[in-house]
Amino acid sequence: MKLKNKRVLVVGLGIAAALFPLAFGVFLPSRAFCQDQRSPREIVEEYCTLDAAGGNFDSRNPNFKIIGSLLVNPDEAGYDTSVIIRSFSVGNPVAGKTGVDVQVTYANVGLLAGGKLSKELGSEKATFHLSKLGKSWKIDGLRIDPHISKEWLLAEFERELRAEEKAGARNQDINANIALLRQW
Repeated sequence: MKLKNKRVLVVGLGIAAALFPLAFGVFLPSRAFCQDQRSPREIVEEYCTLDAAGGNFDSRNPNFKIIGSLLVNPDEAGYDTSVIIRSFSVGNPVAGKTGVDVQVTYANVGLLAGGKLSKELGSEKATFHLSKLGKSWKIDGLRIDPHISKEWLLAEFERELRAEEKAGARNQDINANIALLRQW
């Protein structure tokens, strides 16, 4: 009788141990439902990183929805011009009366407008204003053109070129843009 009870206990504990992580994961809210505890600087850093990876370039980009979650008003797609950047740096937050400002400095190499590239070297500063919504910081009122990295754009042009060649087409504009970007 004792041996049988021990087996039942061991089997019962084994089942409980196996089901505990499942129940734990099901009943605890995911990150999507939790308040975002990141700092304003971390929010701006993520925004700029995703933007450089084409997140604002096209709403079909998987980063587009993530960028939207960082904004008070997530309606930022639909620009005709994109700034091509080599890099960006995020400054320290400065507290103001209505939130926090974080300045970003971009190292620009050019513009993409209407499918055409133009070289425009220089430095650009943009100030991101963040407001607190609940316990989360959100970027508020930002209206700047997408700032895409040269590397991301080159990869995007090369992907487009491969797709067109596979379909039997040749696009000289894409070839010219790839050659130009590689020179920058």
